[in-house]
Amino acid sequence: MTPFTADKMFLHADRIADWQAGKLPPPVTVELDLTNLCNHACPGCTFSHLVNVDKSSIPFDLAIRIVKELGEIGVKGLTFSGGGEPLVYGEARVIRLMAEARAAGMATALITNGSLLRSERLLELCKWIRVSLDGYDAETFAKFHGRTEGEFEKVCQNLKTMAAMDKHGCTLGAGFLTDAGSLARGDFDKMASFCAGFPGLDYLQFRPLVLSMVADPTMQGGGLPSTEDVAAIMVAYQEVRKRHQRPGYRVLMSSDKYLALAEPNAGRTYDRCHAHFLQAIICADCKVYLCCHGQGLERFCLGDLRENGFAEIWRSDRAREVYERTNPQHDCPPACRLHSQYRALQQLQRSEHGSFI
Repeated sequence: MTPFTADKMFLHADRIADWQAGKLPPPVTVELDLTNLCNHACPGCTFSHLVNVDKSSIPFDLAIRIVKELGEIGVKGLTFSGGGEPLVYGEARVIRLMAEARAAGMATALITNGSLLRSERLLELCKWIRVSLDGYDAETFAKFHGRTEGEFEKVCQNLKTMAAMDKHGCTLGAGFLTDAGSLARGDFDKMASFCAGFPGLDYLQFRPLVLSMVADPTMQGGGLPSTEDVAAIMVAYQEVRKRHQRPGYRVLMSSDKYLALAEPNAGRTYDRCHAHFLQAIICADCKVYLCCHGQGLERFCLGDLRENGFAEIWRSDRAREVYERTNPQHDCPPACRLHSQYRALQQLQRSEHGSFI
């Protein structure tokens, strides 16, 4: 069991039961993108279309209202992410929103590029913080983040400082998005070795770069590895895991997504977005979307929070229509975030003789 396995959804068996009964339970997790503004310029940014074209931010008073509504409907976890860099929205405002979320009964988390990560209060409020490091030296960092002039060193120092300050049990991780050239460059070993030198870092996660459907209209996944490379990637991962993992520091990988790429149609045996009820995405344009990959696309928009409350949007005819007509086999990119959950729920839906284990 890792923080990234599909098994966690079975902790919410009541919501799965509601889904099986044809009901629409509230999402377990919501990702809140407060702003599309970002202080980095990652060439392969999943949300480049938002960062480069749409400079929206959620008005603070509306953000407060949204957080309270999410608590009222029964959301369990709230992830502050992007879109842009969440801390560009303002550290004090993010902390206030996190405190409101905690008061409303939700756990909070943060995904950040690490450049503005300084406050111990974030460690106190968050169950986990993941830094999108995506680099093991200044050269690779500049390649993936589009920033030089000491930015890599600053982010690394912030990460080390936060790890040293943590007395609250916050899980602190680093992420690395792999692309089609990662295997040839030796990214797996170099990144795992580099992060092993961070005292207090709990894990490193490798996952494939999957661009949104606006950033990659072909829906081929951007820089995904070829089918032929997948087996070699899995071998490389097992080797670096054995070489660099130690107690207190795990080397993790979204293996299910890599393995799916070696299957026909990237393993998309499902033709419905079965796991839509597990999470929701709220973007900086104040709209709710079916998933992170469809941000900015009207056909994946469930509603506008400037016009309606979250519960009303979530249970609307418009939302149900979006769920029912979305076919991941031709509407979505490969290796999407909830791929494993889709497959597990499809199997659960088709299972026979459930009274016999």
